Amino acid sequence: MNSLNQHLGKHLELPIAPVRPERPLRRAVNGLIGMVRLMERWHLRAKERRKLATLPPYILKDIGLTEADRYREMHKRFWEE
Repeated sequence: MNSLNQHLGKHLELPIAPVRPERPLRRAVNGLIGMVRLMERWHLRAKERRKLATLPPYILKDIGLTEADRYREMHKRFWEE
């Protein structure tokens, strides 16, 4: 078996992928960017729900929402979709 491996090793040159060192700074930055994006989404969601609370009934009807839909959406927490 050993001679077979030696024989194949001479004829098959497989590229060896370089080993990358850990990049803790890049991971930390990516984690912070992800958190900022999440907080932006939460902020936008809360802002849209506050706007929804002020819409008159005829606009709700135009966009296909009922008062019950508005009530449900307004009472969701900012992290809930």
